[in-house]
Amino acid sequence: MRKFSILTTLALAMLLTAACTVSDNPSGGDNTGAGDHNVRRYTQISPSTESVNWDNCGFTASDADHTFFMEIEDNIQRLYAKNMKTGKLTIIHEMEEENFVSRFMFPFVEDGYLYYYQETGNPTYHRVKTDLSKMPETNYCTMETNVSQVLFARQGKKIYLYAYEGGYLVTKVWDIGNNTVEPLAISPLLEEYTPSLVTGEKLIAYKLKRVNKRTREEIACFDMNTGEKTTLVDSCNYDTKKGAILDGRLYYATDNELCSVELNGNNRQTHLSNIEIGSINSHDGLIYFYTRYDEGNPDLYTYKPGDDKPQLLKNDFDVTFFEMEISPYGDVMYRKDNESGDIKYYCVEKATGKTEPLIAPGETAERITTSIILTPGQGDAYTNHPKTLEAQCLLENNATDLKVTWTVDGKKTEGTLDTDGKTRVTTTFTTSGLKDASLRIDYSCNGVVKSAERKFQLIVLFPYSFDERLTPHSTLEDLKEIYPDIKRNNSQTYILQDPEDTLHYTQFNVNNTILVVMENAVAKEKDPLTNLNKFIDNVPDDLKKRSVRYAIGHIIGNDMFEVISSPKDIEGITTEEILALKKWKDGKATEEDHPTLLAAVKRLGIDLMAARYYEMPIATSSFSAYATGFFLSYSQILGNYRYMRMQNYPTLM
Repeated sequence: MRKFSILTTLALAMLLTAACTVSDNPSGGDNTGAGDHNVRRYTQISPSTESVNWDNCGFTASDADHTFFMEIEDNIQRLYAKNMKTGKLTIIHEMEEENFVSRFMFPFVEDGYLYYYQETGNPTYHRVKTDLSKMPETNYCTMETNVSQVLFARQGKKIYLYAYEGGYLVTKVWDIGNNTVEPLAISPLLEEYTPSLVTGEKLIAYKLKRVNKRTREEIACFDMNTGEKTTLVDSCNYDTKKGAILDGRLYYATDNELCSVELNGNNRQTHLSNIEIGSINSHDGLIYFYTRYDEGNPDLYTYKPGDDKPQLLKNDFDVTFFEMEISPYGDVMYRKDNESGDIKYYCVEKATGKTEPLIAPGETAERITTSIILTPGQGDAYTNHPKTLEAQCLLENNATDLKVTWTVDGKKTEGTLDTDGKTRVTTTFTTSGLKDASLRIDYSCNGVVKSAERKFQLIVLFPYSFDERLTPHSTLEDLKEIYPDIKRNNSQTYILQDPEDTLHYTQFNVNNTILVVMENAVAKEKDPLTNLNKFIDNVPDDLKKRSVRYAIGHIIGNDMFEVISSPKDIEGITTEEILALKKWKDGKATEEDHPTLLAAVKRLGIDLMAARYYEMPIATSSFSAYATGFFLSYSQILGNYRYMRMQNYPTLM
């Protein structure tokens, strides 16, 4: 017997009950039931409600007949559609979950389509027909940038977003109907504000401030035509985040009160007192909020403006993470995360407070297409080191006559699937740079010939310059096999000492694999800075062109290892040294500046550091960034220059 979720049961009951308040035209209808705690009906969510849903980093969206949501299990994210009338559960899109930004996010329903966003190198929207009459259109609209974006509001197909460019926050409008991106005219006026909500021609933004040793929030309203700014809230709880807009008023929490103000700054009101309020949202005449406690779980309330008190919807949430997402039916969707990173969605039904998972225990979903899941952490390879690529194929129901074909850097290889649906191919790259790869599955399903293909890229880097037998994938066992005499310094650090030069040693930082290598030695060259740029820029040209690159020059006081912000702050420094060190900090020093820089290091007792950071825009790579660093110091006791060269694979994204 098919198991129906609480959502399906309620939908069927509503169709059969004379007291049903859902109109035949759910996107329109009248206002009967607005603000009623006990009436569950379909009303399209407002742009501000959707913004708060997005801010909570969740993934739910609905039309009158379907609920769409994303869950994660075993590092695989699955986008589901649940038919509210029949209870049928369908998997729309499956993909590996590499990191937070690779998740499906910022969903919305418009013109009969579900649109959903993803960053896997470039900001991208996919879409699918809400009735599933067509296959998903992946990469429906892609923005030509690899800078990470924050989406905060939508009106129609116009997406409002911001990003940090050149150290400044820039607010833009992305029209995914024609794939155009334009700066918002008032973007320069926002200055230190973070945009958060859009309603009509008004944009709501906030900034953080310190008030009586507490982090507080100031909220302002900007007219997007004129740029005129109106301060709505001078100081309120940081937890309020975006606040909530209902009937032309902004609702927010300050201390132990629920307050509101008109969007022109007038008619400020206090609605509730003596209640500790967390996140706020709004829908269909009601304010939704949950209470905060120092101990115990939160309680969830709905509040109709003008009432003396709120109505309890659900008490004592036993959840590890709770943020509200409001559905068009007024239900509260929330997700529960576990320690392994899995995510499950639950629904608190409006009016009754009944709580059920969106996927009931034992409930199965139909897979309408074949998905190819790349094993995480394999998008980076190293020259002259064998590389094995692996993928799992989740086949469409009733798939037969399989043919598996890998294509890596132009070379085709036939493959097979094991009993777990996995396939592998091994290759060795002799040159560095970005490499194209793909996996294609040809098959038949119910007599129809079909195929699925997954295209991706790898970045082939150089091994560690110290020893080309080692890469960031090398383990401690590999290190000990190559260097049996290596000494353990502490739990994660190993030292390799040069037997003929006590000042020359190499340090390896090992956490499962070798993530950092630092070589320390006496600089024997006449100009120790000669090979600086050659070392720190030793990455493939493809990575330089495609990635976001940060160049850093630091001046360090070697007695306390503190960064000196301005050369002028160094006692006894000359004008010539100030100019050379300023060029160093800006990454503009040339070989002509080296004699002055070396003399300053020796005379003033300072260290120089130069570094390059390259963010890796490869969705399946083990590392989100690659870094190289160079440190130069002078020993007054030994009378020589010393350097440290570092290669590092940090997590910057």
